[in-house]
Amino acid sequence: FLRGLEKNASGCTIMYSNQKTFTLWFLPKGPELLETTFGSIHSNRYTLRYGSNTDNLAKEIQVWISDDARRIPLKIIALNKFSPVALVSSYRPSYHL
Repeated sequence: FLRGLEKNASGCTIMYSNQKTFTLWFLPKGPELLETTFGSIHSNRYTLRYGSNTDNLAKEIQVWISDDARRIPLKIIALNKFSPVALVSSYRPSYHL
């Protein structure tokens, strides 16, 4: 859903998955030049906080979205004791009919 947001939008939404309800808050952190395997890409960083209806602890992740019409998620870091990182390594555009 972040790809459909206007740049620098903030807010809250509800998501449903595996019979749980998640509240998701998102806050823009501003533009960044992100180094990737494709070179330097202008991006917008967001902080996402989320929690479920069965867990009292809110979790937080950082997401970098490309600052162009495609709005590709480029990097995700979970802010927890393991700090996993997901980086985009390839991209193939989809075509909608």
